[in-house]
Amino acid sequence: MWDAETGAELVTLSDREHGVKMAVWSPDGSHILTSNWDGTAQVWDPKTGAELLTLSDQDGSLWQAKWSPDGSRILTTGDNNVVRAWDAETGAELVSISDHEVPIWQAEWSPDGSRILAADYEGTVCIWDTAPGAEPLILSGQEGPIRQAAWSWDGAVP
Repeated sequence: MWDAETGAELVTLSDREHGVKMAVWSPDGSHILTSNWDGTAQVWDPKTGAELLTLSDQDGSLWQAKWSPDGSRILTTGDNNVVRAWDAETGAELVSISDHEVPIWQAEWSPDGSRILAADYEGTVCIWDTAPGAEPLILSGQEGPIRQAAWSWDGAVP
């Protein structure tokens, strides 16, 4: 991290061999979440640079890691076709969604954090309720990969 006014380096978050791919602030600004080229996600203390938590149950490269809207959970996707939700404090896996047979380009929390949207390489978008046992809503018909998908501001499904 760097000071935005002076350009001085404040903290280095990683010295991992494969490096940080992406970093995002927690909703309350108290932590930083990184996704790394070695297939891990990490939670960091931005003041000290201390690693607080590592999530490493992805086979292959981790493509993204995102905070839930309230910051209590972390969503990860990777090239193993699985979407996972984790407890942001303990690192416990809360949800594992492996219905896809192809890579998932992107996943997003709904604005209220109750659902997960995932877009895949073959043009399908799936929406899951995070409650156990809920069946996904499948939106298909797009030809080719969907690389970006988003919720409406209120989380409504058309």
